[in-house]
Amino acid sequence: MSHSLGASALISIQNLSVKFGRKTVVQDLNLQIAPGERLAIVGESGSGKTLTGLAMIGLLPELAQVSGSIDLTIDGQTKDILGMSPAQLQGMRGKDIAMIFQEPMTALNPLYTIGNQIVEAVQAHHPLMSAGACREKAVALLDRTGIPKPEERFAYYPHQLSGGQRQRAMIAMALACQPKLLIADEPTTALDPSLRLQILDLLKDLQEDAKAHGGMAVVLITHDLNMVRHFSDRVGVMHQGKLLECNPTEQVFQNPEHPYTHSLVHSEPVRQVAPLAPIAPVLLKAQGVSVAFPKAGTGSFAKGLKKFLRGFHFSDLWQRDYDEVVKRVDLDLRQGETLGLIGESGSGKSTLAMALLGLLGQTGAKTSGEIEVLGHDWLKLSAKERSALRASFQVIFQDPFG
Repeated sequence: MSHSLGASALISIQNLSVKFGRKTVVQDLNLQIAPGERLAIVGESGSGKTLTGLAMIGLLPELAQVSGSIDLTIDGQTKDILGMSPAQLQGMRGKDIAMIFQEPMTALNPLYTIGNQIVEAVQAHHPLMSAGACREKAVALLDRTGIPKPEERFAYYPHQLSGGQRQRAMIAMALACQPKLLIADEPTTALDPSLRLQILDLLKDLQEDAKAHGGMAVVLITHDLNMVRHFSDRVGVMHQGKLLECNPTEQVFQNPEHPYTHSLVHSEPVRQVAPLAPIAPVLLKAQGVSVAFPKAGTGSFAKGLKKFLRGFHFSDLWQRDYDEVVKRVDLDLRQGETLGLIGESGSGKSTLAMALLGLLGQTGAKTSGEIEVLGHDWLKLSAKERSALRASFQVIFQDPFG
């Protein structure tokens, strides 16, 4: 089903099909997107949501077999994205259509600072802009997207920011050239609930800002129905590669057309937790665990030299200031128990987990306190002894690709 906008459509998708070999993953999709509107595309994993978004920006995998058309109309000029040359696609991406990816750590370059990556995005479409002007714009974007101390964060690398801050940096980069369409692919999946709403409100505010230069439409790809209701003007529901319906948000929630949409809207998780045995042994115990990271750009040879002259330790020649991000945490975990650890982005959840696992590696972090794993003093074990215990002390990371 398509929503007819006629000549006023910013994007008009006609009979889009995407195949990989004999497998059809998007089938005869018809959809139109108006300038400045907020459209959500929802559906379960594998329904074709992300591939539809990638087709709109010309980033489908090389092995994809694509048919149909995706017309982009700007200033009365219409071009079929599927028929663009590589050079035309490069000129279109960022300038006309930009995309925010689900996991910033796979989209951001770990070797470059956040600021330099935003500057690069600006210079790609404004090569005559001075370096100073590009830097000012990057800092302004970081500030507008809600990153605290933007001048300081400009020099941070992706791993030095929290998940929420990385996503805001991705949004800043995507908006660097004021695109007409922003595709947001699961932009808040890795964020806590309070931050999810903050990011959606930020996108709304940025849409208001964009009205000054012609407006910006947003396509939100998600499976979170609460976000959809909070954010979108229209909702498109996909299942097994097909667009089942596309209607105004309240209509989809109050009077869904398709049985699948009805089941999606009325689905609720059921709590099923087995009771904990009273004699269950403690497998993991932490007491007074603290973690501190060196502050960016705070190394001081002078401080280190003074300490070196007092104590004659060569390791003190470069003295650094530290920022304590986990402060004296106590917890224990029994066999068969599930412990939920919640908090805002940047509150120290993942850092605590990495400290408990002994996976802070070469980050320069200082870990203190006591950690007992299966009866062993984890912080005092050698690398070989820890390795022997790893089979009983495993982790599932947030991003499978990271």
